[in-house]
Amino acid sequence: MKNISISTATYTAIWAARRDGEETEEQILSRLLGAEAGAAKPKSVPLPKPVPQKHKAVKPVQLAKPAPKPSAAPKEAGKYKTSDLDLLS
Repeated sequence: MKNISISTATYTAIWAARRDGEETEEQILSRLLGAEAGAAKPKSVPLPKPVPQKHKAVKPVQLAKPAPKPSAAPKEAGKYKTSDLDLLS
């Protein structure tokens, strides 16, 4: 007999699948896997069919255009602001 390591969750699932009259993990697993005690090769177990996944189409988001930068008004000749005069001195 071979030993296998299984998680607690798997062990619990094995015993949850127990039917009346089954007293060992061997009996439970043999029934679930379709293997007779002492049989050389167990019957194949069909795999569950994959469930198709539905994907939502994602629409591209149009980014907002940046606001235009206010243009600097050209300075009129001979007209300075106070802060401009401070820079000149």
